[in-house]
Amino acid sequence: EVILVDDGSTDSTCSTISRLPFLNCRLVSLDRNYGKGRAVKIGMLESRGTYRIFTDADLPYDMQSLDDCLTYLKVYHYPLVVGNRRLMNSSIQTDIPPIRMIGSRLFQWIVSRIILNLRVDTQCGLKGFSGDFADRLFPLLTVDRFAFDVEIYLLARNARIDIKSVPVRLINNRLSTISMGKDALRMLWDIMLITARSTIGAYEIGNLMRAESE
Repeated sequence: EVILVDDGSTDSTCSTISRLPFLNCRLVSLDRNYGKGRAVKIGMLESRGTYRIFTDADLPYDMQSLDDCLTYLKVYHYPLVVGNRRLMNSSIQTDIPPIRMIGSRLFQWIVSRIILNLRVDTQCGLKGFSGDFADRLFPLLTVDRFAFDVEIYLLARNARIDIKSVPVRLINNRLSTISMGKDALRMLWDIMLITARSTIGAYEIGNLMRAESE
């Protein structure tokens, strides 16, 4: 099952790609641009798969990374498997502007040390979920743009979900849409909102997995 989410684009790229017969994918079109968080949320809830993986449409990570993600979901039964660009066996084989690299690392430090207290790579665009966990997690997300990943980690951490990090190989970064101007400011604003919600216990939601007896 391949689901392509068109987040209010203004050209015909997504509809053209979705009609390619060898892809056998389903197109979900949003009425306007909401942001990556909303697009991923809708796509994951549209899916009926036992295991669900999301990544960007330009496939920035090699297929081995996707295979590793699926293996830990299917064979080792982790409910959440996440890519981590900072693991020892990870590699970056594409050019990234220095200002973006610095901004990304600063953001990761703030989120990992201050908000999550976890050494994780929240913004790696490769994450896999068991279908059960996805169905329970994604309706709880409130952030529509790039900081939605932080909510995923907060909810998983507070529900004591086992998280498996896997190394990734970044091979494509050409089509990234993140702006170091307006998007950085939006992410900081969203992080402030997430921090405020966390302070009042909004992410203390109990068990996110069905009991085996259900």
